[in-house]
Amino acid sequence: MIRWAGGGASWTIVGAGGSLILQGLWLQGADVVLTGAFETVQLRLMTLDPGTEGLGGAVFESAIDAMPLAPTTLWIEGTVQNLVLERCITGPIRTRNGGAVEQLKATDSIIQAIGTHTLTPAAPIFDPVALGEAWKAAVADAGKAGVDPVSEALVAAMPQATKDALNAYVLGTAPEVTLIADMAALLAGQDREVMEGAYPLALADLALGGSSGEVSLARCTVLGRSAVHRLSASECILDDIATVEDTQHGCVRFSAYASGSVVHAPYRSVTVPPRGPLFRTRRFGDPNYARLYRLADAAIVNPRAGDSILGGAENESEMGAFKLEDISLIKRGLALKYEEYAPLGIYPVWIDAD
Repeated sequence: MIRWAGGGASWTIVGAGGSLILQGLWLQGADVVLTGAFETVQLRLMTLDPGTEGLGGAVFESAIDAMPLAPTTLWIEGTVQNLVLERCITGPIRTRNGGAVEQLKATDSIIQAIGTHTLTPAAPIFDPVALGEAWKAAVADAGKAGVDPVSEALVAAMPQATKDALNAYVLGTAPEVTLIADMAALLAGQDREVMEGAYPLALADLALGGSSGEVSLARCTVLGRSAVHRLSASECILDDIATVEDTQHGCVRFSAYASGSVVHAPYRSVTVPPRGPLFRTRRFGDPNYARLYRLADAAIVNPRAGDSILGGAENESEMGAFKLEDISLIKRGLALKYEEYAPLGIYPVWIDAD
């Protein structure tokens, strides 16, 4: 375990076109920031501490030495051709300041975002570049058909000086300090929850966030919202709303996804409430972290015959990061074996400890 005492810092790794492998580490107390260019970044058996939400009004729980247990976010500020996660637990994975991931592939992993701020005027702008690009487009499209009402209302309330600054803003570059100040001042007068829903990449706490590239997930559990360009997911659990920009490509199969999500062509999948009662606990460090609750199937929205989370994977095992344990298959096999050798008329009944 590598820990940055006091928290609030960052480990910055600068790429020069080669590959980076991080394996077998638990990082806590600082974000990981990738700048420059990487051909491949691989995380194997890694824990980027997803943080622990506080109790009694505190944003974060504190460690025994009083360090806030804030999430360790993997920020991509450079370019990464291939980002690979294998059997990891991580906090948010996001791009900012023009960073891009061409292909993100995660298998058998848990990716979590917890709340890091309150919905106040002082709430942070996570990615000024994404916000500048979105608002510049909103100003250019004002009055045209098909513009969303949130952007229309925002442009109507925008001072002319801010519009002029956005018109002059060069896409993909860091906004000037005065423009960032103007954007923060305008946000202070808006409903922050509405703003985060409209501009999640710039403002919201996301488990996965990126404006370009493709995200491919297999046997993963994503705890928190996602906003990505293109998504493919197999045997996964998307616990909160997932918004996909390119809804013509990718596929969500044998997975559970939150109602309100925008995904392409769900196949043999089920819908669940955002942050519904699926897990025994979402608190990182608890023994049953991200394990499915035995009544998880009861949370399925408008279930059809055969719909299941506990047995909804392609081989009828459970969905999500613990799929390879084949718990439902083992239970079924043991029940059949007990039934085979039990006296006539006696049948086994499972009583789960939770």
